[in-house]
Amino acid sequence: MPRVEVSKPRGAGNVAGIFRMPPAAASKWRWRSRAAVTTRGRRLLHGFTLVELLVVIAIIGVLIALLLPAVQAAREAARRAQCLNNLKQQSLALLNFESSYKRFPLGRWNIDPNDFDKHPVADRVSDSNDHSWVVVVLPYAEEQSIASLYDQKWPWHDMANSSNRQVVSYPIKLFQCPTAPSGRVDSDFTSDDKPATGDYGCINGIGQDYWNFMKSRLGGVSYPGESYPRVIGVLSKPIRPEKGQKVPVPPCRVKDIIDGASNTILIAEDAGRPDWYELGNLMAGKSTGEGAGWGDPDSGFTVAGYSAGGNFRVINAKNAAEVYSFHTAGAQFNFADGSARLISENIDPLVFMALITRAGGEVVSDGDL
Repeated sequence: MPRVEVSKPRGAGNVAGIFRMPPAAASKWRWRSRAAVTTRGRRLLHGFTLVELLVVIAIIGVLIALLLPAVQAAREAARRAQCLNNLKQQSLALLNFESSYKRFPLGRWNIDPNDFDKHPVADRVSDSNDHSWVVVVLPYAEEQSIASLYDQKWPWHDMANSSNRQVVSYPIKLFQCPTAPSGRVDSDFTSDDKPATGDYGCINGIGQDYWNFMKSRLGGVSYPGESYPRVIGVLSKPIRPEKGQKVPVPPCRVKDIIDGASNTILIAEDAGRPDWYELGNLMAGKSTGEGAGWGDPDSGFTVAGYSAGGNFRVINAKNAAEVYSFHTAGAQFNFADGSARLISENIDPLVFMALITRAGGEVVSDGDL
């Protein structure tokens, strides 16, 4: 073996020396790092064993399993915030309309103010009123370009005399909840121009089924009629004169909301239409019928509630003309003061009734929600 000389660097003292090989030896011998050794002329590199590789893969899998729910929760929080913002913008548009006209719009109405009936729709089985609250607040929701194309002299579904059908077939994000399934149209229409769906609806008031279920807690009083203060909401539907009334119920004004604007609901989620959802499950092949489109007057509804097995629910039970959302544990609403918030699906139905009516005289505290 060639001789290797060792010398100390200048000023190194007792520090270990470095190897210095003669030029002739350096051409034959070379240092190798610890990462490589020579065995019979073959160079071997360090690497992962199969066990080590499987351990690494398992660790990565565990980390993904831990992070994925957090990512999904963050995304849903963002979607829920966007939905809440949609509702806030809708309530502000309604309040601006009220400021201009000194009244809220009806939830639905006909071109003839003395007409209370629904009318046939050319390419749909179910009948409809002529207009919805949505079309009159579009200019107040920064949708003037769309509103200018809509002609209130013709019904919302008209195709022959106006561009109304084309207008309501245009999807507007303001009326779509980002958590709800996307890509839906109102498939109850048979023509090619199918109305774009919406996920919100005004609450007209309390239905008779709802009242009857709560009758024992309402003093045993029978259902008093749609115009009764403990029944009617802010964005009500056209109501014929009842019980000696000489004129129809007029549109609601701010001063008519004696229960307090912050405790009176305007708009609620009713997401997923026209597909029918019940208790979180898609009912395959079943349609909710009318009301799926954002411009459809029947997107608004009178709350009837849902009863099953002796339990009565008013939120997230079904989406056929009821309050329903795809958010966890509740649904979102806006109120007559311009605010918006989520309400638990476990709310007391009697408290929820108080939030719907505009002049029932009920008192609702934050602890009730």
